[in-house]
Order: sequence, then structure tokens, then C-alpha cells
Amino acid sequence: MPGCGKTTVGKVVAARLMREFVDIDTLVEHRVGKSSQRIYREDGEEFFRLHETAVIESLAGQHGLVISTGGGACLKPRNRMLLALNGTFYWMQRPLSKLSTYNRPIPQARGVEALYEERAPIYRDLAERIITVKSVEATAAEIIGESSATRGAL
Repeated sequence: MPGCGKTTVGKVVAARLMREFVDIDTLVEHRVGKSSQRIYREDGEEFFRLHETAVIESLAGQHGLVISTGGGACLKPRNRMLLALNGTFYWMQRPLSKLSTYNRPIPQARGVEALYEERAPIYRDLAERIITVKSVEATAAEIIGESSATRGAL
């Protein structure tokens, strides 16, 4: 879901695994030359989604990346297929009341609850693991599969 911490946690996971972190929304912004908010406002969601798919296509054959998708990237079957070529899907669950909607045009326009109702069945079908979001560090450790012993904690 938008605002659940995908980018923040993804950066920590990538750093711990010594892998490259890629944020699909950021790549779309660079490709188009404006912020996601501006793209949605000036060009619309479908325009954004077309560029999102192009970015996903460019990454689909690569290995060793930690990719943060936007919450709606999985709505298109093509994106799901491309991302599944080399990836593992994690559904990061966070209480809806704790999801950030700041600078997020779709949750602001449609509401978090409506998005959840639309997307939860897709997330559930795709997820190879469901992760309950805790702190950034604890969530990253769970994704990586670290126990407190492997992190050096007592």
C-alpha cells in the first residue's frame, strides 16, 4: 500500500544485502522530468502507469536488485509478470490508519480504505511473504530473514 514504508525499508534491505536499490516511482519521475504528484495532476494516472510499465520492463531481466514498486504497480498483469521473472513479492502490511497520504495523489483522491479493498486481493495473491511493518530495522531484518542472533543482538 502507498505509505507503508517500501522505500525506506527497501533501502535498508539493499544496504544490508549489498545490492542496488531501485525505486520505480523515482525512475518514472526522472524519465518524465517531473514529480509523481505533478505527473498525476498534469498528465493523469494512465500516463504515469504507461511510464511505470516501461521502467519495469527495463528492469525485468536484471538480477540482484531490491525494487520498491509503487502500490499500484501490481494492478497491471503485465507488471506482475515482469516483476515475477526474477523477484520475490513481499506484502508489507501496516494498519491503514498509519499509512501516510502526504504527497500521494491516489490515496488522497480515493481514500486509503478504497485502495485497500481494491488492492488487497491482488497483494494477497502475489505475496510470497506477508510482512507486518514494525520499525524500519525490524521490518528489514524480517524480510532478509535475520534473527536477533544473526544481527548480533542478545
